Amino acid sequence: MITSVLGLTVAVPMYLFYLYFLGRAKRLVHRLERAGIEMVHLIADAREEEEYAPFRGEVSSGKKRTTKKPEPEKPAPAK
Repeated sequence: MITSVLGLTVAVPMYLFYLYFLGRAKRLVHRLERAGIEMVHLIADAREEEEYAPFRGEVSSGKKRTTKKPEPEKPAPAK
């Protein structure tokens, strides 16, 4: 009976620590997933813009790189 009490004395606090760290791990994973989703959205939005982010070397040299989307061909007028 004494060993059961001692076992529960150790097991209950350890279980509470487990629940605490499990909650922290779940929150961390959730924040990482949200950050990943946000990065995907930022990349997708940047691709839709006319100008893309300059390369690191061009930023330090002061050059500006612009890449414009090609304009679609206009259809020939109907006769």
